[in-house]
This record gives sequence, C-alpha cells and structure tokens, in this order.
Amino acid sequence: MAKQTINVGTSANDGTGDKLRTAFTKVNQNFDELYASGGGGSGAQGAQGAPGTPGTPGSPGTTGATGATGATGSTGATGATGSTGAPGAAGTPGTPGPQGVQGATGSTGPQGVQGAFGAGAQGAPGVPGVQGAAGGGAQGAPGEAGGFGGASFDYTFLTNTTESDPGDGKVKFNNANLTSATKMYIDDQSVGSIDIQTYMRTIDDSTSSIKGHFKITSLSNTGNYVLYTIDDVIEQVGYFTVNCASFSNTTNSFANNESISVTLARTGDIGDPGPIGPSGPPGPAGAQGTSGAQGTAGSPGPTGPAGAQGASGAPGAQGAAGESGPPGATGDTGATGAPGSTGESGATGPTGAPGAQGPAGPTGAQGASGATGVTGPTGPTGSSGAPGAPGATGATGAPGPTGATGAQGVAGAQGATGVQGSAGAQGTAGAQGATGPTGVQGAQGAQGRQGSTGGVGAQGVVGPVGPIGVPGEGFVTYEFIKDLTFSSGVVTHDCANGNNTVFVHSQIASNFTANFANTALPTNTAIGLTIVLNQGGTAYLPNAVQIGGVAQTITWLGGVTPNGNPNKTDIISYSIMNRNFVYTTFAQLISFG
Repeated sequence: MAKQTINVGTSANDGTGDKLRTAFTKVNQNFDELYASGGGGSGAQGAQGAPGTPGTPGSPGTTGATGATGATGSTGATGATGSTGAPGAAGTPGTPGPQGVQGATGSTGPQGVQGAFGAGAQGAPGVPGVQGAAGGGAQGAPGEAGGFGGASFDYTFLTNTTESDPGDGKVKFNNANLTSATKMYIDDQSVGSIDIQTYMRTIDDSTSSIKGHFKITSLSNTGNYVLYTIDDVIEQVGYFTVNCASFSNTTNSFANNESISVTLARTGDIGDPGPIGPSGPPGPAGAQGTSGAQGTAGSPGPTGPAGAQGASGAPGAQGAAGESGPPGATGDTGATGAPGSTGESGATGPTGAPGAQGPAGPTGAQGASGATGVTGPTGPTGSSGAPGAPGATGATGAPGPTGATGAQGVAGAQGATGVQGSAGAQGTAGAQGATGPTGVQGAQGAQGRQGSTGGVGAQGVVGPVGPIGVPGEGFVTYEFIKDLTFSSGVVTHDCANGNNTVFVHSQIASNFTANFANTALPTNTAIGLTIVLNQGGTAYLPNAVQIGGVAQTITWLGGVTPNGNPNKTDIISYSIMNRNFVYTTFAQLISFG
C-alpha cells in the first residue's frame, strides 16, 4: 500500500485539508503497514525516545450538517371570548348649523309663449330653520326681498284720467294721484300685441272677495312702483276696467307715455270651510260686578174689588231690593259650570310658524327584555330615532395557554422557541428553525344591544314671523288691511276682524306706541301681526308695543332695535306668544323700495 499522506491544507481553517476522521484513518493505515512489515510479535520495549517535535495543529473540521427541523408544536387553544362591553353613553346632540344665506334672486327669463292662466296649488310652507344654539354666531344680514310674482306685460302709461279705451298697448287710471286711484283702464293688448284677455277673465273668475293683485313698475327705474288689490274686473269693448285699491307704493305718479310693466297675480278660489275646532277650556270667572242702583218704586195701583177667598196663591214676586249695604267679602269661587254649547266656528286663523325642533333627548338605559307578547297589528312607521352611540369595544380575551414545545422544533403559535439542535462534531450550531404559524384569532364578541330611544325633546321657542309674501295662485289666507294716518303717541290697532290684519301707516307724524286691541288670544297660542310704514323724508317707527293697553317688551331680530328708512316702505312683522297670559313679543323689520 502506498503511503497515505494527510492533506493539512494551505492555511489554518481554510477548509481545504482532510477532515479529522479521514486524517486519522490515513494514520491508522500507515501504522498497520509498518506493523505488518516488522514480522509479527512485539519485541522487548525499547527505551523511550525523546519527545518529538509537536506537530502543526490541524485545521478545524468543516461545519457539520444542519440537524433536521423539529416538528412544529401544536397550536395553543384559543382564549375565551372577552365579555361584551357595556353600551357607550349617548353622544351629546350636535350643535345645529347656522341658517343658510338666502339665495340671490335669479335674473328674469325672456317672455315665454302665452299659455293658459293656470291655477296651481300654493306651494307647501318652507321647513323652518333649526334654532341656533344660544350664544351662536353673529346674525347674518337679511337676504334680498323677492320680487312680486305673476304674469308681466309692458304698457305705455297715459296721464289722461277719462274712462275710455286707452288704445293698443296703453293703460291709464281714474286719478292722477295713483295712490288714490280706484279704477285702472287697460287695453286688451300690451306692447308687442300680446293679448291679455284670457288672464283678465281668469282673474275675474276668482270666487274670493279680493280677486288678485297687480303691480305697476317703471321700466327705467324699477324702484318706482305702486301695488294694488283687485276688487272686480269688468270687460269692456277693447279694454278692461279694473276696480282696485292701492296698499303699498314708492311713487304716486308716472310721466305721460312712460314705459311701465304691469304684473298681474290671481287670487285662488275660496277654500272649503275648515273643521270646527275643539271647545276651548272654560274661561276664568269674571270679577264680581257692582250692585246696580235701586229702582224707583212704582205708584200704587187702584184698589180692586174684594174677590172671593181663593186658594193660597203661589209665593209673590220678591220685593224691590233695599239700599245696598257695603260690599261683603268675596265668597269662595263656585264650582265650574258645565261647558256651554259650541259656538259657531270662527274663521280659520293663520297658521303659526312651526317651532324649531328640540334637541334629541339622551338615550335611555337598556331595559330588561320582557316576555315576548302576541304580535299586534303593524303600526305606522315612526320617525327614526337618533342612532345610539357605538358600544365600547369589549376587553381583549386572556391569551390562550402556550402550546407544548416540539422536540428541537420551533415554538407553536405564541409558544416558546424550540430547543436549538445540538451542534455536529466540531461544527457550528445549526440554523434556528423557522417560526411556527400564528394561532387563529378568537371570534369577535357579540355587538351590544342598542339603547332605547330617548324621549321627545321639549318644543322649541316659536321663531319670529317672517315677512308677508305676495299671495301666489291657489288657496290663499287673506288679510284685512286697515289704513292709519298721522300716527303719534299711543295708536290703537284694532284686531276685532281677526288676527290676520295688516295695518298700513301713511303720513306718520312721529315715533308712536302700537296698542294691539281685541286680539282675543287664548293661552298657549301665538299670532302674527304686520305693520306697513310708508315713510316720508323722516322715518319713524312704533318704538313700543302694548297688548290691550299693557306695555310689552320687544325682542328684535339680532337683539338690536332697527332704524326706519326715509322714503321707503318698511314692514315690521310681530310674532306674539301667550304663555298662561304672559306675553312674549318678537319683531323684525324689512325695507322695500
């Protein structure tokens, strides 16, 4: 056998030499061959030789192969689901948003093709704005007043006041002072030969006492106008006579042959009578009247002949009362009498402005579940309650127990890391095993029950009455107009015709107190009243209000008392509430012209 040479590599630990096992195998083979060539048995032991020179240290063996990866430990049991958290407290109601700014009036479109004069239904009242929270932002500026609605036609104005056909495209009145005119003479055709007969006949067909309204406006200065009510329409040959009455204006005349616009609006027919309202509660007992003066004794009559003795007669009439003594102390109030029979239904009053919706009440606590009752018939769908606040997230369940450690394996889900494999002979440690898969997530806890709906919040305070709009076509509630002049001091505004009365002031002498008399306002009700002020060069206002002669405090829109506007028409709208005979008065001023 050839000599076996051990490959020691080029340098220490360079990994090119023989492994230890291979090296020692070569050494043994070399010794075996020497032993065989020496002839067999051992001779006597020779003297110990001198120690040999230490050999060069062998290079480190190569790294042992990585041990097999241990089996993955079993997944730990899923932790129990945490209990559901208690429902969260109801959120605080959100602050209502500010009232939106009124949009600007759109520009007038071109004259459309003449259509039939329809009698469309009046639009539903606008939804009241939500009442702003106390201490909110500054009051926004009032929006621009809307224009007078209706069908408009161009005409040429004549100053001639004689009753006759004014001629094609022309119009005139029976008085040079337009605010005193009671008749308008308008031709069948406007400028541009547009026939208005259909419009006029439709207005005449209205069954209301006031058949409509019209407005004449200067085309060169739209700030100059006069507004009228229409009492009657009389068709003539080639023209119409319109019986009218002025109720608002910024001028009282136009120049001869001046170009003007005539805007016509029809009043809807009289609506069906409203249902009889429920009987009001008995009124409080009136104060005891003073005793009347004693009547004079009549003169004695002549003595009649003595009659036969008759049966005892009925008790005689009570003699005349003696002189009244001093008034006695007021006795206890007697029992309330039975309610009187229902009187005739009064005219339907104007609908008060709806109060702003109150804030949602807090969510009540979840009641215990009662036994399931028999299913009743399905009721009408109620309004949706405010959503309950989401319940708080339940507490996280406790971690599941750690899975058992696999032999030389890596940990199971969230278990301890497996034991590191033992190193090979003179090799480096095996690489760490891969992490086991994550355990399955526990099921989500059940959602908490929704809290019961909170009670309805208290009704909000009624807002101030808005400005009077121009009546549209369809069903309209009419208002009585009362003219007042030279107002100063305390001016009585008689509401005997109903609370839907408009008081029009002209030639105002000074600031004055408005005393609203005969309002007949029951407790826990509200009314709206309107004062129109045709201002002169110096503007005046009703700077104080009385109800039945009792002074009231005025709460103005925005908390600031306004100023009048010279040579314009100022309209003040009042909203008056009676809460157990304690009155609250809101007011706002809008200027026109």
